[in-house]
Amino acid sequence: MLLSKRAKIRVPNRLGFSKQNFGDLWSTLQNAIDRIYEERVNELSFEKIYRTVYTLVLMQKGPELYLHIESYLKKKLDSLKDDQFQEGIQGFELLKRLIAVWNSQCTCFKLLGDLMIYLDKVYCKSERKTEIYDLGLNIFKDCLLYTSDAADELDGV
Repeated sequence: MLLSKRAKIRVPNRLGFSKQNFGDLWSTLQNAIDRIYEERVNELSFEKIYRTVYTLVLMQKGPELYLHIESYLKKKLDSLKDDQFQEGIQGFELLKRLIAVWNSQCTCFKLLGDLMIYLDKVYCKSERKTEIYDLGLNIFKDCLLYTSDAADELDGV
């Protein structure tokens, strides 16, 4: 009889990512960040990215994910600074270029914040960390505005 046997309930693997480690899941998110910066957002699977973030947060990898995002954005903005703001650019040309970079970065940070909304709501809120969009703005400020070269150039304007 079926009633005499103990039934085992197995939790289905709905996420499909439980067997992957942090490095594999991070490479998916890193690829998404790269595509956002390359303005190839139409190639992204938002469902896969949301699920990846959700899985990482459920695996208690929120702090590690947050630090990886922070360091990767710093690296991205440092390389952007080196590409866009060479020696000798000053005055009005510097301000025009800074406004263009600011507008593009705000778009990137907004998209990234939308993708990391579960991280913001679950990890950042409970740990009182800066949300991803605001983290990007702070990194922009630190990497591009508060560097000694940029501050000296802007003081002259």
